[in-house]
Amino acid sequence: MQDPFNAFGQENGLLMLAKALLTTPDIEARLSNRLSPIDITLTCSNWTQLQSLPNSSEFLKVILSEESDENNPLYENPEWVSDDQTWMYGLGRILRSALTGDFDFTARRFLITEEIGRYRGIRSSWYKRRFGMLNSGSGMLDEPAPISPWLSGFISILLQWPGIEFKANDAAPVSDVRTPGELLAILEKRISEQRELYGVRSKTPFYVIPTSDGTALVDRPLRVAIVQTLRPRMDDFDTKDPTHWTPAMLSQHRRHLAQVCRLAHAKLRAWASSRPLKDGEDEDSKIDVILFPELAVHPEHVFFLRRLSDMLKANIFTGLTFMHSSKCGGPINQGLWLIRTDAPDQGRNIQYVWQGKLHPMKLEQQMGVKGHRPHVTLVELPIGTTSPTRLAAAICYDATDLDLVADLRDRSDVFLVSALNQDVQTFDNMVAALHFHMYQPVVLANSGEFGGSTAQIPLPKHERLVAHIHGNNQVAVSVFEIDPTPFKSTKPGRSPKQVKTAPAGYKGRVH
Repeated sequence: MQDPFNAFGQENGLLMLAKALLTTPDIEARLSNRLSPIDITLTCSNWTQLQSLPNSSEFLKVILSEESDENNPLYENPEWVSDDQTWMYGLGRILRSALTGDFDFTARRFLITEEIGRYRGIRSSWYKRRFGMLNSGSGMLDEPAPISPWLSGFISILLQWPGIEFKANDAAPVSDVRTPGELLAILEKRISEQRELYGVRSKTPFYVIPTSDGTALVDRPLRVAIVQTLRPRMDDFDTKDPTHWTPAMLSQHRRHLAQVCRLAHAKLRAWASSRPLKDGEDEDSKIDVILFPELAVHPEHVFFLRRLSDMLKANIFTGLTFMHSSKCGGPINQGLWLIRTDAPDQGRNIQYVWQGKLHPMKLEQQMGVKGHRPHVTLVELPIGTTSPTRLAAAICYDATDLDLVADLRDRSDVFLVSALNQDVQTFDNMVAALHFHMYQPVVLANSGEFGGSTAQIPLPKHERLVAHIHGNNQVAVSVFEIDPTPFKSTKPGRSPKQVKTAPAGYKGRVH
């Protein structure tokens, strides 16, 4: 768990650990009696397959050391936990330690700030930290990664009051369990759901992050904005050190991004003014997702996107400039999701999730950029007739990975691509092919240096092209609506437009 690539740093691996623990003989008594991670030895038949959740009882095995009389106060059961639930608290301690990679299960890794910097928080003792543990991604992980509400609620219930941050969700039945067998049944159900989501072809775990908690579906089209920025240009990057930026260059990027965000806000207001206002809407009517190009935003400037999200009530996906990764031993190319949750009783919350790029381009390889895509996030919006809408994103060259797009065909409803690509014709052809083969809208944002940002949907003839920005060296913002609902099923829908016949082998998406 202290390896840079922590096997239990993702939900799938942690579920496998919990299952292995709960199937270990006499586990209830051991969990109740100060069992710690140092007392657990694991044997796995193939660690590289852990995230795929193999359906074998022998895949991951637990060996417990002999009970010790050593009194470690960190693993004492607190007074607020009832005697019949101490084993649940003990399991929560181990799972949280495994996820964070820290033997002190109360430790917080860091809170992501608007600049994605490190914030250590107020230093305190482990005893005090037990009274205010944050069990979301920002409270447990050392980098923005997908922590589903189910996992957050699951750990919160195990650790019980007062160390709890929990909203009712699918993990709520955990509150009613009394035996490890009952908890194992709930875990098996969750593992089965995650196994179905796993991308077998691309060998990639998929995680669904909803933007609402039980909100009723809204039957309307998806509102999308493409923001085509001009900076940074290709010549702005230092090929010897792609993560290096001079203060003068950073200042230029910051000024440009600020003006582009202002333009995006003005463009949306102009777009909204052309439509009749419905009850409850204003001129700053909500937009669902904003897409920026690859390598478009420096991590220090993410606060501009946060402000834009607040103004437009939008989720945002953007490419970040190259960042050094201690895990990979070099620079990596990553995108960033700003996933917005608006709850009437809890206010606004923005969750950050990184989206890696596994396949660097030739020029990136020459600069020493490493491929890194440990997972793919599906952002779920409460928009649709009978099922919510799921968005998936890829960074430039990864969109040409047929294994990835084949996995996404049955899991996502809209495919977003952040690109910085001068071969506009090739990517035009790629989007033209993907929107049919994936049978879903495909939206691509390219750098304004080269242009060619586009959105296409599986409709016949001229209706398939929703947006296309021609020409290079252009700053542009496109705002439009798309309806992914007709393409979720092969059954005839209520769409007034004639849709293309589904590709061979497509059976529909059921969420």
